[in-house]
Amino acid sequence: MVNGYPSLLHEARAKGMKVGTVRMPVSDTLGDQKTPPAAGVADWMMAFKHDGNRELVSSFLNFVYEDKNLSEFAGRYHLLPSTVSATEASQYAAADPSAEQFLTALRGAELYPVDEPSWLQVSDTIKRNIGKAVSPSADPKAVLEQIAQQTRDIAQQR
Repeated sequence: MVNGYPSLLHEARAKGMKVGTVRMPVSDTLGDQKTPPAAGVADWMMAFKHDGNRELVSSFLNFVYEDKNLSEFAGRYHLLPSTVSATEASQYAAADPSAEQFLTALRGAELYPVDEPSWLQVSDTIKRNIGKAVSPSADPKAVLEQIAQQTRDIAQQR
C-alpha cells in the first residue's frame, strides 16, 4: 500500500503494475465524523512588489489560471486541476477513472496548517520518525503515540 497521488498512480500503471485506489485505513475513533478527511497539499506561487511588475504579474497569473492552460498542465503531469472551473473543463477525469476519486476527496481535504508557527517543526518531526513505525522490531502504535506526543509538545511550546 502506498499513500500517494494521481501522478504516482499513473506512473505505476505505465510500468505495468496493476494498482487501484482505496480509502486510507484509519482508527475507528473518528467520533461523529463518518469518513476521515483527506490530507491536501498546497503549492504556492508568489510575486513581489516591484515597480512595473503589476501588469506583468497580472498577465502571467491570468495565463496560468486560464482553464485550458490549467487543464493542459494537469493532464501533462497527471495532476489535479487547481480550480473548480478547470476541473469541470478537464478531460483528465474522463481519461483516468481514478481521478474522480482524487477529485472527490479533494473537495473535503484538510490542508497542512502551514500558517501555524509550529508546523515546520511538527512536519520535520513526523518525517524524521515515521519510518520507525515500519521497522521489523518496532511497535507501530508506540511509535505513532510517541510522534503524537512530540508534536503536542512542540505545539505547546509556541
